Amino acid sequence: MSSEGLCRVCGLHFDRSIMTRHLGVCLTRRPLERGRRQKTFWLFVEAARQASCWLYLESPLVVRLSLLGRFLRDLWPEEEMKGTFVIAGRRYEDPVAEDTVVGESTSRADALLGAILTTGLRFTYVCKASGALLWRLTVVGQQERAWKGRQMQVLAHSLSVSPSGRRFS
Repeated sequence: MSSEGLCRVCGLHFDRSIMTRHLGVCLTRRPLERGRRQKTFWLFVEAARQASCWLYLESPLVVRLSLLGRFLRDLWPEEEMKGTFVIAGRRYEDPVAEDTVVGESTSRADALLGAILTTGLRFTYVCKASGALLWRLTVVGQQERAWKGRQMQVLAHSLSVSPSGRRFS
């Protein structure tokens, strides 16, 4: 499915089908920021029930998976949307769920992104209560650049509303 989105780096609109390529060019043209150099991941995130709802995030590798979970819950904040990441067959339980039992095939989502994600990896975020698929995520790329202050930033997003009815702006 194709949909238009906004690059938050340059402010221009592009079709989703070319946004990854555009970001690769656009980010190299942006002025260098001051800050400590860090490796970052680019993540593509798509709502499972609404493919026209998507975004690209950038995050340092030292950010915890639980922060990504919090970010996704803020996009779809209903109480029952507490979730579990499923990455390479392993479940990472969201620490907001007090009834979480960590067993042989589960871990808490306090792992660092850089320890569990690699470029090209596809993974999901599912609703803890119903098991319904909420988000599909892909690690699009990795780069090293100056990073200051922000834990995670939205690089681009679709023009449609998020599943919670809010705009990504």
